[in-house]
Amino acid sequence: LMNFTTASNSAFRNTTGHSWWANQWKPKLDKALDFSAAIDYWNNGQGKPSIVYEANYENLWTNEYGARIQGWLAFLNGMYGHGYGATDIWLYKSTYDMDGDTVRNGITITKEEKAVPWSEAIEFATGYQLGYMRSFLEKYEWWKLVPAFNSTNVFVSETGTYSVASIGNDVFILYFYDALDTEGTTLTGVLKGLDANAQYVYYWFNPRTSASGNKTAIQKGSEFNIGERPSAEDWVLVVEKA
Repeated sequence: LMNFTTASNSAFRNTTGHSWWANQWKPKLDKALDFSAAIDYWNNGQGKPSIVYEANYENLWTNEYGARIQGWLAFLNGMYGHGYGATDIWLYKSTYDMDGDTVRNGITITKEEKAVPWSEAIEFATGYQLGYMRSFLEKYEWWKLVPAFNSTNVFVSETGTYSVASIGNDVFILYFYDALDTEGTTLTGVLKGLDANAQYVYYWFNPRTSASGNKTAIQKGSEFNIGERPSAEDWVLVVEKA
């Protein structure tokens, strides 16, 4: 992925008037997450906000699951926006890459799926699910979230298919998903960096339905061994001071 344009090698880097990054981060969804491009935008972005301007579009190069994952990965890895699109909404009546099936990240999109018109695509479940994501993030000061990336000082993963961001040690938001190399697993990992003198609670948020579980107290300590998530589907875990 680092062969593509990032903040550190962009020709616009020192251009007068340039104030934000329109990146095309397309993380692999069939294996452990490569954080390198997101880290580059965060560390070398000159303080400019980065937006995932063009990820894999639904019914072109990914499906509902992949499109939803991309949104959560964006916001929990230092991005300040995510552009969702579906085939005919994005390229109305175009012929671009429409003549055959496509396989990316282990996800197959058929020629027939690519032909779904915008009038149907506009009602895809993903659009609503990304709305759930927005409503969820608006409950927190999401723009203050600091991504942990792959730092084991914050989180030790059992699968590699995750993202974590936090606001100090007051709020931790973790996202877990399934991939081909972790298919069917409900494993999570160990969250670190908690205030050992504070009481924390946690709850699960379902990004597919917007349902939230009950808040449960965590035994005091600097680490939280999360255990299994509710299912092998994608889930959001919130750990926050009570």
